[in-house]
Amino acid sequence: MADGVRTRRLARECVRAVAAVRARRRLACPRGPVVAVRATPVRARRLACGCGRAAAVRARRRLACPCGQAAVELVALLPALLLVLALAWQLALVGQALWQARVAARAAARAGAVGADAVAAAKAHLPSALEPTARVSGVADGDASVAVEVPAILGGVALGRVSARAHFAPQGS
Repeated sequence: MADGVRTRRLARECVRAVAAVRARRRLACPRGPVVAVRATPVRARRLACGCGRAAAVRARRRLACPCGQAAVELVALLPALLLVLALAWQLALVGQALWQARVAARAAARAGAVGADAVAAAKAHLPSALEPTARVSGVADGDASVAVEVPAILGGVALGRVSARAHFAPQGS
């Protein structure tokens, strides 16, 4: 008789263990961690996330599941990311305008040192986008100063001017 009781007890424990494993498998979310649910009969256990297995529980536990969180964070951070990229591009345009102004100032100083037209030399060394806004001044004795407007990403925004000076020793006549 004791063997029969022991056998039934072992059988009940095995059934409970199998039921527990099956319940854990049902609770496992394919898109995230396991979400704990209040202990209820096996037929009432449902997946407590928004993956689509249990509509009744999904409405109550929508915030408990991390499904879709990355997409929401991306949408929230996208304007900030675009702003940072636009500022980086604008800084690159400022650097390019300064670089081109230095190149044009050096060309104007070199042309002034040998007696050529310094304004034409400076404008020849500027890209077509910067040429209309260029101001060449101080062309005397190998000195030259060139100022150009900084191109803006947004069309109607004026960002000011950058200028560069150069000196080239006058060459003998």
